[in-house]
Amino acid sequence: MKDRELVETVVRMVVEKMKRMELERTENGTSTTRARVIDYLPGDKNNRSG
Repeated sequence: MKDRELVETVVRMVVEKMKRMELERTENGTSTTRARVIDYLPGDKNNRSG
């Protein structure tokens, strides 16, 4: 049970860090992180023009 709690905590931390990084990059004018993540999502890739 403790292992699962640890994994959930780590996943939450990583997600929050990714969100923050995406916000910082978007503010800087580059959304490379978001583009890279979308490439891994099925379906969304077809909606991007390039």
